[in-house]
Amino acid sequence: MKSYTQLTHEQRYQRYALMKAEHNQTEITAILGVRKSTISRELGRNTGKKVYRPKQAHETCLEQRNIKAKPRILSSTWHLVKRLIREDWRPEQVSARLKNDFNLLVSIEWIYQYIYRNKHNGGTLHKHLCCKKTRKKRCGVYSKRGKIPYQILIDDRPAIVETRSCFGDWEIDTVMVKIINKYW
Repeated sequence: MKSYTQLTHEQRYQRYALMKAEHNQTEITAILGVRKSTISRELGRNTGKKVYRPKQAHETCLEQRNIKAKPRILSSTWHLVKRLIREDWRPEQVSARLKNDFNLLVSIEWIYQYIYRNKHNGGTLHKHLCCKKTRKKRCGVYSKRGKIPYQILIDDRPAIVETRSCFGDWEIDTVMVKIINKYW
């Protein structure tokens, strides 16, 4: 599935001209080759008090692209985390130290993710962890959970089982019952 892209400068003017020619939103999306949701977002974001203005819409779009999201954790904090990990501190200790001494909230999981990302990029922070296990799987379904290894279906049993000559050939529920006998 194709990811969302904003309209280009030319598409905004084409959309404006098609709207003036009284085409509906479905026809406009077909002509421009974009999704209906793209046109809806464009209208929602860039319609002024009364009408859609393509020049102002494009200027607003360019301004929004230049605004970068502020990182939640500063690079100076990550430098401190890196220094403490290299001193063989555990991520749990690093998180507690940052919280108590510097009033910085960095979760243990974020620190582990930072270490494993560093490992993936060729770094050596993972060598300072006390437990050198591989990273555990955080999501997904375990296919082996709840499965009986080497199970044989009833339909795949040998024909001799149908004679019921041996003890294990009978299909019954196994029920453990405690029998209390007063006379024993």
